[in-house]
Amino acid sequence: MSIDWTSARTSSVSLTDSLAVSIERHIVSGRLQHGDRLPAERELAAQLRVARGSLREALDQLERRGVIERRRGRGTTVIDPTRIEAADQLAQAFTESSVSALDALDVRECLEPPIAARAARRATAADVALLEAALREAEKSPDEVAFMECDRTFHRTIAHVTHNPLLVRMIDRTRDVLDLSRRDQSFADGWRAVANEEHRAIFQAIADHDPAAAEAAAAAHLAGIRRDLGGSSQET
Repeated sequence: MSIDWTSARTSSVSLTDSLAVSIERHIVSGRLQHGDRLPAERELAAQLRVARGSLREALDQLERRGVIERRRGRGTTVIDPTRIEAADQLAQAFTESSVSALDALDVRECLEPPIAARAARRATAADVALLEAALREAEKSPDEVAFMECDRTFHRTIAHVTHNPLLVRMIDRTRDVLDLSRRDQSFADGWRAVANEEHRAIFQAIADHDPAAAEAAAAAHLAGIRRDLGGSSQET
């Protein structure tokens, strides 16, 4: 497993929070999967160039958040909090349905603006740093394929910082349908710059703990996606 553990380090939060963000971003993005094991504490501390005590505090935080499990003799294992029975049932029902891209987008329009509002109310300083790392990675994407992966991670992270795994799983399912439908779609020039600007508006509202602004920014972003897909609003 080749992972740049230090790529999300930030000085905007404490060292403990920064270390937790550096690890958690790989879990949220899917680079670390359910059941994967982290390197031993001594090895990981060396890679991060920090004291083992600081790393241990960060791992304590991640364990409380429910994204890792530590057991003596087995080390530290990644846990996907969306892998619970209720989430699996919801995801399976959605997968088995015949859903169009516009249907999936309609679900996203129902879910994501209020999810962004919840994120604005619930996000901790570490959550904001985690979301900012996802935002910056999208902004630095070298091409459209990389951007689409980072875009997915950004929106997944918004749901993640609500601390509700059911919401994360629903975002995953709707995004699966939408991404498949957009695989061969051509985009207008400058669409990534527009998307990044819209993402930053959502991020800033969450960072400011402004639920109304976060909800409005998310709704505006999805309206742009609907225009790209050639669909009109179903509202009357």
